[in-house]
Amino acid sequence: MNEKIENFLKEVSLPSNSDQQILRTLLYELMNAGFIAEAGKNNSYIHIKTQSGTNYGCFTKTGRFRNYGSRLTGESYLDELGGLLGVEIYKKGSDHFWTVTDGKLKSICIATLLPFYRDWIVLLRKEVSKN
Repeated sequence: MNEKIENFLKEVSLPSNSDQQILRTLLYELMNAGFIAEAGKNNSYIHIKTQSGTNYGCFTKTGRFRNYGSRLTGESYLDELGGLLGVEIYKKGSDHFWTVTDGKLKSICIATLLPFYRDWIVLLRKEVSKN
């Protein structure tokens, strides 16, 4: 992985060292599956994108996972992701801001996603193959 991603992994707020290792594995597997893990400024986040630039999620240094933009990712993708994780989907206002949510914030804890990361990769591959 590149230096920015490694720095992000050192700084990300997660409940345990095993969660940090699972996140590292997830990022490697996504990149091996053809996705781009793009670190943002100041290593404060990592976007998961396709080669064409569609953003399927953002891991933040504060330990949150955000997923916005149903026009690009598709409403069915958000519904399936919410079902997989057992969380709500925020569908109010502009569909650019529809996202998975924990009911309080328009994001979820990264640790909520990690147990399902392999299923998430399968879902991502399925969605990308539709386009």
